[in-house]
This record gives sequence, C-alpha cells and structure tokens, in this order.
Amino acid sequence: DPCIRLTWSADGGKSWSPARPCGLEGNRFTPPHFIRHSSGALIMTYGRREAPHGERAAVSYDNGESWPEEYILFEDLTHSEWDLGYAATVELSDGSLLTVYYQPYGEDEFPSLLCSHWQLANAGK
Repeated sequence: DPCIRLTWSADGGKSWSPARPCGLEGNRFTPPHFIRHSSGALIMTYGRREAPHGERAAVSYDNGESWPEEYILFEDLTHSEWDLGYAATVELSDGSLLTVYYQPYGEDEFPSLLCSHWQLANAGK
C-alpha cells in the first residue's frame, strides 16, 4: 500500500522502530520534512506528485500517532507536472511558519522556488 511511512528512534539513530503508515495515502510523495512547533505540534511538510499536485502539511498533536489536520500550502490544478516538492519548514519568531519548495508556477517552463507563509489553526491546542 503506497503511502508515507514513519519510523522513530529514541537513541539518537542507533536503532529504529518498524516503519508504519501514517495515514496519508498515495504513491507519489516527496520525502517529508518534520519540525516540532513551539505549541508542541509535530508538523510534516511534503510535496504531492499526483493529482491534485502541490505542497501539503500534516499536523499531529499526539507525537505522530495520528495526523488529523492537513493544510494545502500550494495547489496547482493547471499543471500535471510531477517535478515538485522537497518542502522544508521553519517556525518564525511569531509562531507562524514558512515553507520553501519548488514546483511549476504560472506559465513558467521550469519549476520555480516558491514559499508559503502560514500558521496553525489550533496552535494553542
């Protein structure tokens, strides 16, 4: 079953848990990037290389056990281009988030470097 799978290390990477699906189904994702938000939320950003194409973020409030919130950071329904993704996110001093990624934009022939400035809806949860 194609999906993003997660594995955890509690000893600095010396050993790892068995990989398990995180609930995001599909077979065309770019490698995810993870950060821990100051609210405690675990944020995973990734590119989706199948329709609908674009950049997404999933949020977990239980240390990655479930991912109930998904954010669409950028979606382009006009392109069927799969050359996109590799999102990386940082938290800014005000708690908002900046995610950088690449994908086609407008009428560009080649992918562009883009970013989305966003915030968690339930940051105080």
